[in-house]
Amino acid sequence: MRLLFVKHSLLWPRSNGHDVHTFHMMKACAELGHEVWLATVVPPQPPAVDGLKLAGTIRLSAPLADDNLSIDDTWFQRRFRSFWGVDEHWILALRQAVARITPEAVIVAGMDALPFLVPLKNTIRVWYAADELVWHHLSQLTWSPSTWRRHGTNAAYRLMYERSHRKIVDRAWVVSDIDARAMRRIAGVATIDVLPNGVDSVFFAPGREIHIEGPGTDLRLNVEGRTWVNSDGKRNMPSGEVFTGPHETSAEGVIRFTIPTAPRGVVVEDVTLEFREGRVVGAKAERGDAYLQATLETDAGAHYLGELGIGTNFGIDRPIGAILFDEKIGGTVHLAIGRSYPETGGTNESVVHWDMICDLRQGGTLSVDGEPLLVDGRFRT
Repeated sequence: MRLLFVKHSLLWPRSNGHDVHTFHMMKACAELGHEVWLATVVPPQPPAVDGLKLAGTIRLSAPLADDNLSIDDTWFQRRFRSFWGVDEHWILALRQAVARITPEAVIVAGMDALPFLVPLKNTIRVWYAADELVWHHLSQLTWSPSTWRRHGTNAAYRLMYERSHRKIVDRAWVVSDIDARAMRRIAGVATIDVLPNGVDSVFFAPGREIHIEGPGTDLRLNVEGRTWVNSDGKRNMPSGEVFTGPHETSAEGVIRFTIPTAPRGVVVEDVTLEFREGRVVGAKAERGDAYLQATLETDAGAHYLGELGIGTNFGIDRPIGAILFDEKIGGTVHLAIGRSYPETGGTNESVVHWDMICDLRQGGTLSVDGEPLLVDGRFRT
C-alpha cells in the first residue's frame, strides 16, 4: 500500500509521544513493504528521519499549484482549525498532494491533526490519535474544587473537537484497549485499531541491558527475555508507565532516589542503594533511614529488586507524595525492592514491594544496550 503520514512537524530530538509513535509506525510500515510518504509543515531535520525508508517527503507550507481552491467544512470545524492554528493553505496543499500521489490511506498524527482530513476524498482517512483526547485529559488530572470548572471546560472542548470531525475519520489508531473503548463511546469513531507502538511496551521489548546514570547513580540491570508491561489505565489512575522485572541477580552499581516517598505514612527522602550481584549491600536515607533499614530486613527477597519502571506520563510534572502517582512522572525511572510481578517474568518473592523514584529530568540518562533512550528525562530514540 501507498501510505501518506501527515504531521505538523517531526521534531528532533523526539520530545513528545506523538513524534515517537509516528516515527516507529512509519518505520514498521516501510519494513513491512509499504510505500511510505511523509508530509509536514515544517521540514524535518535529517536526524528526525534517519533510519526511515521514505518514498518521498512533502512540504505543506510550499506554494500551492492552484490558488483557486476552498475547503467545504462546517462552522465547528473552522473554529477548531483556528483554535489549533492550522492554516487553510496547509490543508489545501495536502489535498493537492493526495491528488498527485494517490495514497490508499492518509494517516494524520497528533491532537491538531483532524482538520487535515476534512477535504480528502477517495482515500482511507486515518487518525493516529494514540490516546483518546477526553479520556487522556481527565485521567491525568488532580481534581479540586478550585479547578473542576476549568478542567471540565477543557474536556468539553476536546469532546466537541472529536465529535465534530468523527464523520471524516474512517479509522482511528490508538495504543490500548481502554483508549479504543473511549474513542468509540466518547469520540464516536466506529472503526478503531489498537496498535501498541512508540513509548509503549513493544518498543522496549528487544532490550537486554539497562544502564541508569545520573548524579550519585551508575546502575546496570539485565532484562533479557523479561516482559515489559504497559500501564494504560486498567490498574490505577493516572496511568503512564512501562515496567518489567529485572533478572534478580543482575543489579550492579549504585542508584540515588531523589523523589521522596511515604510508604505507610513514613516520609523517606534521598535514598541511596548499592547493589552487588543483585543484592542490596549498602543503603542509606537522609530522612527515614530507620524505616529503610527495617524494611530491607523484612525477608530475604526485600534485598533484591522486583520491578524496573519508566514513567511516561508527561502530563504529571511534579511529585505529590503518593507513590502510584509520582512513579508515572514522565522522565523518571523507578525501582521496587521486593516482590516481582509474575507477568513480567520476575521471580523474586517478598512481602515487600516498595517503589523508589529516580528523577532523570535534571541530568540523567537511561540507556538500552548502550543506546540512550532517556536523556535529561526526554525520549531520544
